[in-house]
Amino acid sequence: MRLRFRDSGKGAFAARLISLYKLGFLNHKWGNYMINMKILLLAAAASGLAMPTLAQEMRCGNRLISGDQIHPLIKEQVLEICGEPTSKQFDRWFYEAQGKILVFNDNGELDHIEDAASTD
Repeated sequence: MRLRFRDSGKGAFAARLISLYKLGFLNHKWGNYMINMKILLLAAAASGLAMPTLAQEMRCGNRLISGDQIHPLIKEQVLEICGEPTSKQFDRWFYEAQGKILVFNDNGELDHIEDAASTD
């Protein structure tokens, strides 16, 4: 079931409450409401932890590069835009100032960008 909420305006909060009530997350009894909200929050937290970050980006000066561009950047283009990385390990380039690791595929194209903190 898909929820549709109005972004703003009068009654947006009420529309959200009605949708949550119809899905069974809100009950007229306070105790059931608390239990259902705990389940909802646990499910939301678990789904957030289970989902990998898909589209990482990195800012280099006034440019924003991404691993999911239509025309992937090659190593030479990344060097021109971002400069020399702090360190290189095969096809993984570490940029300490941005806290990012750029991963290239076998063709030398930027495959994806990782947070350096999440790979420790």
